[in-house]
Amino acid sequence: MSIFVPANPLLAEPMYLAGYIERLGTGTSDIIEKSVAEGLKEPQFFQEEEFRAVLYRPVTIENQKELSDDTPQVTPQVTPQVTPQVTPQVTPQVTQEICRLIEIIH
Repeated sequence: MSIFVPANPLLAEPMYLAGYIERLGTGTSDIIEKSVAEGLKEPQFFQEEEFRAVLYRPVTIENQKELSDDTPQVTPQVTPQVTPQVTPQVTPQVTQEICRLIEIIH
């Protein structure tokens, strides 16, 4: 049996305490199932030099302006350059948002 060490313990702990993390390997299928059940596009998962998940949100009037035909062409070029710079800056905000979403669900 291997030992699982989460990549981001600040996200893993509240998810575990809220009952969303049961054991290694169940989360991906839960994410796909719940996204499809909500009518969202199925998430994409990439394991390259680092793990990356692409989750889709519903299109609303507010975020429709953000969508553009250029996104599929630009994203693969920009992501490797931007990710190392952005991740440390957004992790605290994402952690806080995950905790808020867990409270809403319960």
